[in-house]
Amino acid sequence: MSSSSTAPARVSAFIDAVGINVHMGYFDTPYGNVSSVVTKLDYLGLHHVRDGASWSGWVAPLAELGKAGIKLDLMVGGQGESLDAQLANLTKLAPYVATVEGANEVNYWPVTYNGLTGVSAAVTQQAALNQRLEAIASLKDKPLIGFSVAASAQSGFTPYGDNSAPNDYGNAHVYFAAGTPPADHLAKFIDMANTMTPGDRMFLTETGLPTNGSGPGNQGVSETVQAKYTLNLLMDAYQQGVVRTFLYELQDEFADPQNQDQEQHYGLFRHDGSAKPAAVALHNLTSILGDTASNAATFTTGTLNYSVSGLPSAGHHMLMQEANGNFDILVWNEPVIWDDANSRDLTVAAQNVTVNLGANFSTVNVYDPLVGERPVTTYHNVSSLVLGLTDHPLIVETVGPAGSFTAVPVPNAPSLTAPAAGLVGTQTVGSGTDTLVLKISEDAYRGDAQFTVSVDGKQIGGTLTAHAIKGAGQYENLQIKGDWSAGNHQVAVTFLNDAWDGTADTDRNLHVESATLNGKTIAGGALGTINGTEAFSFAVAKSLATGLLGTQTVGSGTDTLVLKISEDAYRGDAQFTVSVDGKQIGGILTAHAIKGAGQYENLQIKGDWSAGSHQVAVTFLNDAWDGTADTDRNLHVESATLNGKTIAGGALGTINGTEAFSFVEGAASKLVLHMSEDAWNGDAQFKLWVDGVQLGGVQTVTALHSQQQVQDFSFEGIWSPGEHKVQIEFLNDAYGGTAGTDRNLYVEAIDFGSAHHDLKVAMNSGGMASFDHLLFA
Repeated sequence: MSSSSTAPARVSAFIDAVGINVHMGYFDTPYGNVSSVVTKLDYLGLHHVRDGASWSGWVAPLAELGKAGIKLDLMVGGQGESLDAQLANLTKLAPYVATVEGANEVNYWPVTYNGLTGVSAAVTQQAALNQRLEAIASLKDKPLIGFSVAASAQSGFTPYGDNSAPNDYGNAHVYFAAGTPPADHLAKFIDMANTMTPGDRMFLTETGLPTNGSGPGNQGVSETVQAKYTLNLLMDAYQQGVVRTFLYELQDEFADPQNQDQEQHYGLFRHDGSAKPAAVALHNLTSILGDTASNAATFTTGTLNYSVSGLPSAGHHMLMQEANGNFDILVWNEPVIWDDANSRDLTVAAQNVTVNLGANFSTVNVYDPLVGERPVTTYHNVSSLVLGLTDHPLIVETVGPAGSFTAVPVPNAPSLTAPAAGLVGTQTVGSGTDTLVLKISEDAYRGDAQFTVSVDGKQIGGTLTAHAIKGAGQYENLQIKGDWSAGNHQVAVTFLNDAWDGTADTDRNLHVESATLNGKTIAGGALGTINGTEAFSFAVAKSLATGLLGTQTVGSGTDTLVLKISEDAYRGDAQFTVSVDGKQIGGILTAHAIKGAGQYENLQIKGDWSAGSHQVAVTFLNDAWDGTADTDRNLHVESATLNGKTIAGGALGTINGTEAFSFVEGAASKLVLHMSEDAWNGDAQFKLWVDGVQLGGVQTVTALHSQQQVQDFSFEGIWSPGEHKVQIEFLNDAYGGTAGTDRNLYVEAIDFGSAHHDLKVAMNSGGMASFDHLLFA
């Protein structure tokens, strides 16, 4: 048995100990969109980033992060401008700087300083950096972190000697070969790095796992494994005393659909802006542990005499506390879950772990950050509970003060008379002309299932109790009355007193078997067995079931861009953002019009756009799917117009991650592609870029090359006379092994303004065809 009665850590301190690497100077990557970076950091709940003060051009975007409340750890002295120039950049950013760091991975990026190179230059420069910072009033109180060395053996660190004198903290970079569990690997590498700053606490300024698992010798793992190990890694680092852990990195920098470059897959977000499971899990973790109290960082912690038994050999636990007094016990296990030789996930059976709380609590919540930010199970009046621990953290939260132990009454012996099947009763809550009916049943054990129901976040009725026994074929109707406005509404059912003592006969459950609104079945309303809180949505249409549902306006200006929006709603409405030329307009937007009901809504985006081509990007934020057409949340952009004129390519259709199209402001010229294909198992598809700007969306070719057919694709833009770069990306190459089972794309010719280019280019494999000097006339 493992036990603890020590004072817990504050949850705010744990979250403050997590940061992430960014590259705000990489303007040709997603980091060039600062507002999108801020949105992602807010989603993750992180307030610390690591970057460099290497170049003066990086100051402006880093300052934007600082103004948004993000604290900066900035490297100085490595690759880039002179040390004097980098210190000048750092000084401009001083209000936002939390820590200053020495040069990055000096064994890979050797330092040159005062005529010295290599090891002696790195050591001498770090000492000088300390002195220089002491002489700058706005920086002298900023903690200094040592330079970093990337090495996997002690011999890589030994030549640098003891550098503790100029530094406040040590520095380690730790990466994990072939999906190695983090804990032991982390301790070993931190100890090695700490020989350069003995006695100092450590910053872990780079660590993480890429997600392109492609066999032996590659560090990549699946996205699911990345999510689990990232959570474990953060727990391990904090438990081992790391001051702050900077994950590497926020977002994949460049598109690499063929997974040929491991460096492009370390991000928590994919290149298209969509969240990998690791980002979602980290969002859930910081939401569960989020503490917004004004004294979250200063309150005096208490103690909890808890214990954990049955923990696996690779298991760990840690105690934290919130300002409101709630305790959080974090329990996690770190088995090997990645088979590198076969590039596949390994399944780990759940192992029962008992958490003894040391006192009785009226409410105890259990959270799984891989599942969501709400409890997966809630207990009442318990002093211990059993967790099914697998391969990632679970969080046990005690709510309110501890109470005395109370005996749980044993229910009376069951009646010998078989209960009647069918409807056993109807309960009504709320008031109004609309009627929402939930078909409820339960598995009763040591008392009936209790629950609450909320519509749009507002609880209707008090604590409700189920009575109909599912195993006896019984059900009851819960009628919820209301007057709900046109649009989408969300229903949440929260099971309050889940209980299980290890067998099918000792299990208390709540079931929602179906839902209707005003007598009509609600798709997705059959929630089944409730775990914690489960939700579904229903739509109330206007008197006209189809057509325009409403118009929302964002931005300002004399130009009007209109997107025709609809959604498939499932457990909540689709949420999204819209950016024009990389700048987000409006905040997080919500769709309400149901595509299946023939509804749509207009999103008016106002602006003053200069003459030329502009790109619009729509990012779908909360995609969801539970395996069927009725359990699928989607966002659709059905068309786009600019000042009343239809935009070719603006009908993006169903949005996957981020989709984009372009429009032209001012007098436009045409670019016409003459295309054909070899079709097999579907038609060839492509995208077009001119001078790095995408025109339109995904295009589909149907003209057959073998029959001398040609299909024209027309795009508008404003181009100056002369040479331009035109790129065509073949998206879906396919080959089945024979000449007749081959999908190919052909660029027959391009008309660029009045200039005709007869090309006859065959694209027999996926990827990009570039015409770097194509004449426009």
